Amino acid sequence: MQDSKYVRIKVSSSTKSIRYTYKGTSLDFIFTLPLILFFTPIFVVNSLYALCLRRPIFIKSRELDALGRTIVRRKFSSGICKFGACFLDVFAGQYAFCGVTCCHRLNKFEQDRFSQIYDMPSGLFSLVSVNQLIGLNDISAYRLLIKQAQSGYMDYIFLLLKGFLSKIFECNHQHLDADKVRVFGIDIDNVKMHSAVDMVLNSPKCTTHPQIGFFINAHSLNLSRRDNEFADDLNKSTWSFADGSGIRLASLRKGQKIKENVNGTDMLPLLCDEAQKQGKTLYLLGAKEGIAELAARTLKQRFPRLKIVGTEHGYHKNYDDIIDRINAVKPDVLLVGMGSPYQERWILRHQARLHCNTVLAVGGLFDFFSNRIPRAPRWMRETGLEWLFRLYKEPLAKFSRYVIGTPEFLIRIFLLKQA
Repeated sequence: MQDSKYVRIKVSSSTKSIRYTYKGTSLDFIFTLPLILFFTPIFVVNSLYALCLRRPIFIKSRELDALGRTIVRRKFSSGICKFGACFLDVFAGQYAFCGVTCCHRLNKFEQDRFSQIYDMPSGLFSLVSVNQLIGLNDISAYRLLIKQAQSGYMDYIFLLLKGFLSKIFECNHQHLDADKVRVFGIDIDNVKMHSAVDMVLNSPKCTTHPQIGFFINAHSLNLSRRDNEFADDLNKSTWSFADGSGIRLASLRKGQKIKENVNGTDMLPLLCDEAQKQGKTLYLLGAKEGIAELAARTLKQRFPRLKIVGTEHGYHKNYDDIIDRINAVKPDVLLVGMGSPYQERWILRHQARLHCNTVLAVGGLFDFFSNRIPRAPRWMRETGLEWLFRLYKEPLAKFSRYVIGTPEFLIRIFLLKQA
C-alpha cells in the first residue's frame, strides 16, 4: 500500500489474517512538538495559577471510544486554553490526533471485526466526527472508519486540518438544541436525515392538499431577502429542510446548531430505498426534456423494486394536462425540479389541484441522477466547497448564484448580521 500510514503484518500464521498497524504517530510527533513549544508559556502560567489556587493542575475525564476502549483525557483546571493539555497527551502517545473518537458507537460485531483488521488508536478527530460536525450522514460510521484506516499520509493531514477548523469554529458558539431554527425569517425544521425521510413518506395524509417540503439553502435565503413575497412562500411549506453549509453557518451565527445537512441529493437514495420497501410511488417532474426520464431509469437500476409511475420535463407553457396525468396515477411523492423560486411558486399555485401525498421541490436533482452533471468529490462536500465544483461544471449558469450570491450571503451573515 503506497503512501499509507498503515503497514500490513500477519497476526497469525494459522489464520493468515492481515492486520493494519497504525503508523501515524510520527506525524503526531511532528505536529505536536511546535504546538507544545508555542503553548509552553501558557502551560506554565496555568500550572502556577492552579497551584496558587490549591487546585490540581489537570482535570481528568474518562470516555469510551467507538471500539469500547477507555480514553483518559486531561485539561488544565485553571487558566486559558485549558484544552492545550491534549497536546501533551498526544505527544506522549496516550492517543492520536486522528483515530477512533468517542462521538459515536459501533455495535459489538463491528467493534470485533474492525479490531481484528485495523490497529487504530483512539483520537481527537475522525472522519466520523468531522462528518457529524458538518452535518453529513450519508455513509455509516463503520465504513467511514474503514476508509480512514486505509487512507494515506496526505489524507491524515487533511483530516487533521478539517478537524481543527471544525472544532475551533464550533467551540466559539453556544448551541441550542431546537427542533426549529429561524434564519433570515425562514423557519427550518432541525431534523436528521432519517427523520426527514420518514416525515416525507409516513406523515399523516392531508385530505385537502398534499404536504410540501422545501430544501432551504443559501441561494433560497438570498432570493428571500430580495423578494419578500418569496420569503412568505417559503414559510408556507409543511417542512423546510436545511440544505448546505450556508444554512449551517447562518444558524451557528445565531447560536443554533443544525443537526444534519438534509439536502435532496443525499436524501433521494434513502428515500428511494425506503419507498421500495414500503411500496410507495414516485413521480418526477422537471429539468430539460429527457433528463427526468433518464434519472428515473438510473434510479430503477439502482433500486429495482422502486415504483416510478411517471416522468415529465419541466418546460411547459400549460400544465393542465401534466397535472391530469399526475392525478391519474396518484403518486405518493411528487418530485418537482424546476429551480428556485419557480418550483416553489409552481407547487404552491397548483397545490390544491394535485392528488398526491407529498410534493418536494428538488432543484437540479434530476441532473445529478441522470449523470448529466457529476456530484462533487466527497472531500469538497466535507469542506463545504460543493458550490465551487458546481461553478466549475456550469460557470455561466451558476455565475450569479455563486460568484455574486456567496459573497452576498456572507456579507449578510457577518457584516449586516441579518441571520
